[in-house]
Amino acid sequence: MSLRHYLGVGEIAVEVGDLFAQLLKHDIIADDAASYEHLAATDWLTRKGFIRESREFSSYMTPALVGADLAELLKSDEIDSAIKHVVVEQATKYAEVADRRGLNELALFAMRCAFKLSPDVVQKMAQENVSARQVVLLLKSHLDVISRDQLFTILQALDGDYPELTEVGRSKLRVPDTVADRELLERLQREKTVSSYDANKGMIEVNRKRK
Repeated sequence: MSLRHYLGVGEIAVEVGDLFAQLLKHDIIADDAASYEHLAATDWLTRKGFIRESREFSSYMTPALVGADLAELLKSDEIDSAIKHVVVEQATKYAEVADRRGLNELALFAMRCAFKLSPDVVQKMAQENVSARQVVLLLKSHLDVISRDQLFTILQALDGDYPELTEVGRSKLRVPDTVADRELLERLQREKTVSSYDANKGMIEVNRKRK
């Protein structure tokens, strides 16, 4: 079917299902933000079908347009990776409006594609309870340059023994034995809150500075 002009989506009743994906596939409606916004009251499967058929989505999508679908978009195998790369490249903007699930999927995708997220995004993830394991991995590339204040702010937002690593003390602490954790402890040795550490059965026992 060839049309001189696109049908206005406002003239088409919104419905859940494959209708709008098919209309887009056959070039009956415009591939633009207005068409996607028309589907706001449907469900993710309906919107995913539209995105899958879209050739322009990455050029007009915004954090507000993606909204609460961020987590689903990033974890779906049916969404073009080029769209996901746009999200991670604009992670600062998407993190501002993302919920915990969205931030978690953003962290996972960034790690899978070895993308370096900014310290501010990593801090937002820590403060929104993204897992300590993911946050420490994302911190790894920043450990030589991140400020003491921001590093400590991030660690204080994590679960486990990480908050106590920012303070001197007598009790021993334990963190997972990973490359990222070892590099973190080396940085904390320079910050004079950690004295020494030893690996033991998959965990690292940390001795803090006493004063």
